[in-house]
Amino acid sequence: MFAFFAVKVRSVIEQGYTLPEYIKHRLGVRNQMLYNVVILFVQFYAVLVQLTGSLLLLNLLTGLSKPFLIIIIAFVFVLIASIRGIRSSVVADVIKMVIILSVTILVVPITVSFAGGFDAIAGGLGGSTGTFTNLFDPSVAWAYGIPITISLLAGVTVDQQQWQRAFSMKKENVKRSFLLAGVIFIIVPVMLSMLGFIAANPSSGVVVSSPQLAGIETIAKFLPSLGVGIFAIMLLSALTAAGSSALCAISSITVVDIYKRFSNKNSNDMQLVVVARIAMIIVIILAVGIAMIPNISILYLQLLAGSFRAALFIPTILTLFWGRLHNKAAFWGSIIAMSIGVPLFVYGSIIKNVNISTTGTIISLVLSGIICLLASKIRKLA
Repeated sequence: MFAFFAVKVRSVIEQGYTLPEYIKHRLGVRNQMLYNVVILFVQFYAVLVQLTGSLLLLNLLTGLSKPFLIIIIAFVFVLIASIRGIRSSVVADVIKMVIILSVTILVVPITVSFAGGFDAIAGGLGGSTGTFTNLFDPSVAWAYGIPITISLLAGVTVDQQQWQRAFSMKKENVKRSFLLAGVIFIIVPVMLSMLGFIAANPSSGVVVSSPQLAGIETIAKFLPSLGVGIFAIMLLSALTAAGSSALCAISSITVVDIYKRFSNKNSNDMQLVVVARIAMIIVIILAVGIAMIPNISILYLQLLAGSFRAALFIPTILTLFWGRLHNKAAFWGSIIAMSIGVPLFVYGSIIKNVNISTTGTIISLVLSGIICLLASKIRKLA
């Protein structure tokens, strides 16, 4: 999907850096600032997720104290992102993908075999309680399927990590690169999901201390230490590459859309590098503080980020493929959708009412689109 978005934006802006930069070109400064706020929040969440995942994994494997581990992890994130910016991030992404594919194709089939084959997978298809055997269970689709789908689709579309990759590669390679990456990546979630199903199988004997660690704990149950170590390296490479990429995204928006516009329009390259690195350090410090909160759950953070992104999903697509979208319609459509949808999601999450939280996510998506379309057409008639 994003391959077509990337091709379209490169036909409009030959050389760019960020999604908010394109939004300014298309919808003006006010919408650019709105995108700045939302994307910075979303990328901060991305850094936090990778940091938390790395911390949980290393703590499980080594038993070392979390404060010590998180300082090391944070240092590595910043180091990779700051050495050569997007170049080092792309190199890390390539290494990550090679490791993930190699380990997944090697380790997962062996684990499945030792666990009992496809019977072990089938025994976990209904979840740990065995009550979710229907793939089209409306309650599951409503509580998790719809919000997660919206979050993922909007996440790809309103993700500065994707846009900076689209802008950084040669124009003629954009479509082919994203399509090929998507096809290759399909292998990973499909195969890794098998580990989750095995963990959910009551007869597998896998003790899951946290849903976020189900994969590594399944590996540890059926493979020797070497297999666990290889799988852990894979996970850490993925988390590290994603974390550094999110830091690059934050620094890009900070420099291009905030610092150069409001503070120093004539800044030189060295000044921009310094500001970018300061932004990375501030973000990683905040993320470290939140990641150290006991028993923090990243699921609700993911869905909350998804609610914000959902409000920008349809406006972003319309800016690419519908020339009549009015800047005020896009701005107020997104603001109104967020103002209603996000509080509903937060309230539903607090009282643990999935009907309210899912409704909030849907409102964020649908209402912004309706307002954008209707208000733009009304403006045209007027």
